[in-house]
Amino acid sequence: MSIQTGESEFYPSPADEASGSEREALDHSLRKWIGLRPENLERHGLRRFDRKLTDGLWRFDVDSTSCALCERHSMVCDTCSLTTANDGFSCDGIDCRGLEEGEEGPDHYGEFLISGDPEPMIKLIQKAIEQEDAK
Repeated sequence: MSIQTGESEFYPSPADEASGSEREALDHSLRKWIGLRPENLERHGLRRFDRKLTDGLWRFDVDSTSCALCERHSMVCDTCSLTTANDGFSCDGIDCRGLEEGEEGPDHYGEFLISGDPEPMIKLIQKAIEQEDAK
C-alpha cells in the first residue's frame, strides 16, 4: 500500500477539481479527512508527520492545498461553510465574526496537527453538511 492507494480511495481528484459547489467541496473534504483516521493510514502504510503523510517515498500535504473548501473560497475563511458551522470561527480557530479582535475559537485543524486525530474536523464537516442540506 502507498500514498497512491490512499489517494485512490480517499482523495481521487485534486481539491481544485472538486470545488464546483459547496456540497461537492464538503463531500471531497469529508472523504479526505476520513482517510486520515489512524486505521486508514495504517491500512495504506502511511505515517503522519505534522501536516504531511508519507509512505517513505512520496508525500501528501494535509493543508489548504489539498482542501476543496479552501480552493472554493480562495482562502477567504469567512465565506466557508465550516466557518458557519463553527459559529463564526474558521476551522483553524480564527475569528471571522469581526466582533472581538484576537479572539480564538475551536481549532479543529490544529488539533489534528498536534494529536493526529481527524475526528474534530470530521465532525465539523458533518455539521456543515447537515446545515448545507437544510438550506
